[in-house]
Amino acid sequence: MRNRRFEMYQYRHVLVRMRLGETDRAIAKAGLMGRRKAANLRAAAEERGWLQGPLPEDATLAAVFRREPVVPLQVSLIEPYREQIQAWWEQGIQGTTIHQALIRNHQFPGS
Repeated sequence: MRNRRFEMYQYRHVLVRMRLGETDRAIAKAGLMGRRKAANLRAAAEERGWLQGPLPEDATLAAVFRREPVVPLQVSLIEPYREQIQAWWEQGIQGTTIHQALIRNHQFPGS
């Protein structure tokens, strides 16, 4: 997970560049964030008056741009064997040995 403090610094840095008149395209070209994300930041900043008034605190930025945790799109192939794998791991059995047992006993297709 990325450092939250760095992320808020990045938002503040982009806000300063927006205040100086840089376009979303220029911000994206500089590699600070993509054009779509910059456009979303600009819209939120204009709505809240951040482009004219004082810059918001990190906590305010975090509250506005909080990301929801990413939910995996696919369940892991080892999920049906979780308890068995956990038991083997706690017994000190190596991962490669566990993998071979899954292949031998269950025709496990994963790597």
